[in-house]
Parts: sequence; C-alpha cells; structure tokens
Amino acid sequence: MFGSEILEIAIGLSFIYLVLATVCSAFRELLEAAIKTRAVGLYSGLCELFQDPQGSGLVKAFYEHPLINGLYFGDYVAPAVRGRLLSWLPRFGGQLPSYIPSKSFSVALLDLMIRGGGPHAASAPLLDGAPLTMAGLRSAALSIQNEPVRRALSAAIDNAGNDIEQVKKQLEAWFDASMERVSGWYKRQTQLVVFGLAILVTLGINVDTLALIGHLSYNDSARKALVAQAETAQQANPKALDEAGAKAQLDALRPLQLPIGWQGTETVTATSVAEHIPGWLLTAFAVSLGAPFWFDLLGKLVSLRATLKPKQDPGSSPAPAAAPPATAATAPEQPDTFVSHRWAAGDPQEGVL
Repeated sequence: MFGSEILEIAIGLSFIYLVLATVCSAFRELLEAAIKTRAVGLYSGLCELFQDPQGSGLVKAFYEHPLINGLYFGDYVAPAVRGRLLSWLPRFGGQLPSYIPSKSFSVALLDLMIRGGGPHAASAPLLDGAPLTMAGLRSAALSIQNEPVRRALSAAIDNAGNDIEQVKKQLEAWFDASMERVSGWYKRQTQLVVFGLAILVTLGINVDTLALIGHLSYNDSARKALVAQAETAQQANPKALDEAGAKAQLDALRPLQLPIGWQGTETVTATSVAEHIPGWLLTAFAVSLGAPFWFDLLGKLVSLRATLKPKQDPGSSPAPAAAPPATAATAPEQPDTFVSHRWAAGDPQEGVL
C-alpha cells in the first residue's frame, strides 16, 4: 500500500541518518578531546563574567586558586587569542578544566575577596584565621577594584539577609546564569562543527537523500530489508546507538545494494556533482540534527508501523473452508443375507424359511 511504503521509506531514512549522526558524534568527541572547546567556552564565560578580556587579572587569580587549580593539571595558561585573519580557527583549551562546580566557584571567589589573589582582587583586609562575618565580607567587596564584580558581590551581600550561606547561594546563582549563556554558545558552536562533520561524512560515504528515496520507492526488497535491519537495531539498542554499533550497522548496509558509497567505475563530472548537491545537503542537514533526535524518531516510526495491521489483498485466494465437524458414523449398508424370520401375520410355524 502507498501509505505503508512512505512509512517504510521514513524508517529507512531515519535509520541511515541515525547511523551517520552517531558517526559524526564520535568524530566530534575526538575533536573535543584534542582542542577542548568546552574549556575554552568556560574560560570565555569567566572572562566576561569578571570583565577581564585578557584573562590576566581576576580570571588568572581565580584559576590559580587551590580549589580551582586542583581541577586541572599544570599551570594556568590562557588560550591564545588569534588575529583577525585566523580568528575563525578554534582555540585550544590546553589543560584548563571543562567544568567548575558552582559551589567551588562561590567559595573560591569569597576567599579571593577576603585574602586577595591578584591586582584586580581585594588586598586581604582580613587576616588568615579571622572569623568570617557579613561586615568583613561587605568591607572586602567594597575594596575590590573590578567594578562589575564589586557591584555583583555587593548585591549578593545585600540580598543575603545577614546569612553567609545565602551569599554563597547568590554567587552560585550568578555563576549558573552565566554558564547557561556559555552553554548556549557551546551548543551553537557544536551545531556548526557537527554540520561541517556531517558534510564531510556525507561526501566521504556519498549518501544522497534524493537518490535513496528514489531507490527505496521502486525496490521493494531493498526497502523491506532496510526496515528489517532498522527494527532489529532498534530492538538491540533500546536506549541509544553507540559508536561500535553504528560501525556495525554501517557495514551491514553494504549487502543491501543501496545507492551509498562511491563506485570504482563511476565517473565524477561537474554535471554529476551538481545533480548530487541537493541530496547531499539534505543528508547533511538531517544528520546535523543529532543522533538523539533520529533515535527517538526511529522508535516512534517503528512503533507506528507495528500498530498498523496489514489487510488481506482482495485479489488473493480465499482461505480453504474448515472441515465440517465430525458426526457419528453412519453404519454402512449391509448386503442382503438369508436369515430366518417370522412372518408379520400368520402362524409362527408357517412360512419359516
């Protein structure tokens, strides 16, 4: 049926996109391990939060604080700032941490307020070991030379109601709000990176969405085999498809004779490339949506297909009629035999044969 064919094509495409998106995610993690863009994003967020663009003042003192320095190896080295011509290249995070707990942030910042730690921090108005009071915190906040940080700390102290723990919570909320903005930057950057990886994977494997749709529309055996593989993979991986599973599924696609991959005898010309560009772009955009999106969609489509029960084809031969229920066997007719009997009327002794 036409509707079932569309559903099967959607399942097949979703499965292929899921496999390619998982491969791209694996490449993205390898790239992240090499350049540590999460660490760069966190560093950039702190530079904006502390109004320290070069990372040489309060940011440097913050990273060198024992509570923060213990989160990474080596000495603090700010990511290099590139010139305008090379600004598009990714910055390397080096050994900086990719994550800082909000509680560590508040405690480290309060300690910098009290005991100093840099040219833009307080000049240690309290001595080591002196009790921490709200008056001491207020005095330390007012002595900070960094005006945006001084105002933020003063507002946190004013809203704390003479409770030092509330001051910490205010600072944690300030840090979390800034990190939400950093997360938005990182997601947008990640989407661009994944889209670039999707283009490379699409071209490397030669996955043309339009060519796939045309092939699956007219090749019933390939379509049904692809759907069967998708359902099997979905049942075997009920939560997610990992890197090893994606590689295995990609190898399993080869026997299906789908229009995927570069043929050795295929001649690449400008015309053939132009014909594939729309299909390649569709594949890259779809893959860039991410593996979780396609995994969830594949599960919904497979469930929908399972609920649709196929109807009997009107042209098919009817099922054979059921055999009639067994009844008591009728005694077979006996052949005539010569037996003696009495006549219906008369003397029993007469007419005895």
